[in-house]
Amino acid sequence: PALPPPQMSAPPQQEWAPPPLPGFPGMHGAPPQGMSAGMLAGMPPGAMPDPSAMAAVAAAALPDPVAEAKKKAEIAAARAERAKQLKRGPGVAALVQGALKRALTQPSVRPKPEEEGKAKKKEAVVDDDSDAESEETARKKKEEQARIEAEKRREQEEREAREREVAEREARERREKARLEAMEAERALQRKEAETREQRIKASVEAAKRQQAERAAAAGDNLYANMPGPNLEDPGATEARKEEAAAREKANKDLASLPPEDRSKVLFLDIDGVLRPARAGGFDIITDGDAAKNVDTSDFFPSAVKALRHIIERTSAKIVLSSEWRRSDALCNALSELFEKNRVRAWSSKTKSDVELDKKADPVRGFAERRAREITMWLQEHEREVSGWAVLDDINLGIADESRKTSARQIQPHLVQTWPLCGLTMGNAKTAVRILNGEMINKVVVERQVAPVGSGAAAAVAAAGKK
Repeated sequence: PALPPPQMSAPPQQEWAPPPLPGFPGMHGAPPQGMSAGMLAGMPPGAMPDPSAMAAVAAAALPDPVAEAKKKAEIAAARAERAKQLKRGPGVAALVQGALKRALTQPSVRPKPEEEGKAKKKEAVVDDDSDAESEETARKKKEEQARIEAEKRREQEEREAREREVAEREARERREKARLEAMEAERALQRKEAETREQRIKASVEAAKRQQAERAAAAGDNLYANMPGPNLEDPGATEARKEEAAAREKANKDLASLPPEDRSKVLFLDIDGVLRPARAGGFDIITDGDAAKNVDTSDFFPSAVKALRHIIERTSAKIVLSSEWRRSDALCNALSELFEKNRVRAWSSKTKSDVELDKKADPVRGFAERRAREITMWLQEHEREVSGWAVLDDINLGIADESRKTSARQIQPHLVQTWPLCGLTMGNAKTAVRILNGEMINKVVVERQVAPVGSGAAAAVAAAGKK
């Protein structure tokens, strides 16, 4: 951009006026035009100029060397200034030339006060315009800066929204992957259980074949060796059992398929006094489960099995076998077949069976304390994965809380005690569902059904004994 013209002022010049001619008032300098020296000679003496005055006039007509020198110095200074400004560029040189010309040509006369006022007003107007332009420029700059900041904020928000979307998508993918893995584990467990059942059935079939072969070998060449043995049972009882089995099978077909197992909810299951009458072919407290009297599942309560299935359907809890049945493989196999027949998921774990029984004067208390310790040990091993648990038993295991240690679990808030001669009822099942779902912890209401008339003595005996 071109530089503004420098404000240069020319040096003031003094006007030179010739002195008046002596003898000729009003006349200055040389004689008037048309008047020669001869004409002046013919004039009267009074009208003739004085010779000294004439000399002064002649001297005044010559140029003043001092003024000439001063004028030359000013011109040289102006040229030097012009040469100095010419170094700034071609645009500046033109401005400097114009300024020099104006300085040399304009008269060195001080402007009038009115003109000075107008010039000041004009400068003030120019200054106001400059200030207005500066404010407008500053405002535009602020608006531009605000627009840039808003654009940056918008980009930041879009970037954060994209990051949140990516994080949510990854979380959904992880949850879906975990769900699929859980389903795959569940299917693998079901396959394993099916294989176990098949192996057990295969072993039973092979054992039956061996027994048949042994009987055939023992019979020898008997004419009736290949014929089935006689049926010594009462035909009426056999027919009644068949009808009962058919009715039970029909009832099981009406039940829906069970939901997937929830390993965070655990149901500790007893058998005698819960699914079947107490002391009816099971274990006894005094014998400590060393041997089973017989493997008979025909006396299981169908209503109790159905109530157990109700608990599994409502809570998806997994079953942990705490009954003395867990000590015998024969009883476990028979119980597994019963569960499969009634479409109840088999147990996935058992409590420990190596805890010693303390011999006390009260065998029921000693038995209850040992079972409470077995349940506590299982819960301590699986503490991280269990959020809710309940105990189904016909013995009041809450008496073990009176002598429990600090680390032992309190059984009473989680106990659902059944009536030994009636087993698990639907009311007991609903109470267990509330406990497993965390709706009822501090108090358990146990439903007691009235035993048949004349069975009071048998109920007292069954309450004092256990598997």
